[in-house]
Amino acid sequence: MKLECWSCHKPDDQGVGMKPFKFEDQCQRCHKLTFDELSPTTELPHGKAEKIFSFLKEFYAGSPKGSRIDPPSPPDKNDRELPGRMISRGSLDFDQSDLTLDGYAREMTQRVFEKGVCSECHEALKPSSDVSEWRIVKPKFTEKWYPGAKFEHKAHEIYGCNGCHQVESSEAPEDVNIPAQASCTECHDADNSNCIKCHTFHKDPLFNMKGNRFTPMTESIKPWHEKGNGTPPDGAISPAPVKP
Repeated sequence: MKLECWSCHKPDDQGVGMKPFKFEDQCQRCHKLTFDELSPTTELPHGKAEKIFSFLKEFYAGSPKGSRIDPPSPPDKNDRELPGRMISRGSLDFDQSDLTLDGYAREMTQRVFEKGVCSECHEALKPSSDVSEWRIVKPKFTEKWYPGAKFEHKAHEIYGCNGCHQVESSEAPEDVNIPAQASCTECHDADNSNCIKCHTFHKDPLFNMKGNRFTPMTESIKPWHEKGNGTPPDGAISPAPVKP
């Protein structure tokens, strides 16, 4: 399918921001977690890296005997990798003396973490050589790029996505296509907009304009506060006596 902005980016119910990404909603229809042509519809469990090894071991334990076939060679670095590329093309032949179910499941676990499926989108955390302990580094998504600003996508939908996000000139998926201030001031200048139309810093009861948290207000100690010693200055109200 031809991907458009809306293919992955879905506005939230309020029309303010975008819904958080979910693998099942935005990714899975293109990025299938299939791994072996032996069963082209079987997918690895997503979000459960700790179960990959046991899943593969159970899968190959129930597979019919066949010939062990090495995975296809990796594509040229200049070729575009398409999602869903199988990393294995055959089942197991347990007649081979050097092949065990446990050993093959470990090899396949290493393949999905390092050479395909998982590694297409994620980085593997490998605390030891035991693949059953491997995990996926939890991805971080920035849901709101300017938390101190007030912005609604619905109010700007007349301009379309490309009106603010210059994605057509993007050359890498790592690009962050968030518009700079100059893009906003084309419409929001001093003549037709005030500061609080976009910024809410002064309305925040916890943070100042620099983003620092306000410290609790404390009253300075006056000389006459200490044990009743000293005389209040002219015009000052004397403190009430402290009951024992």
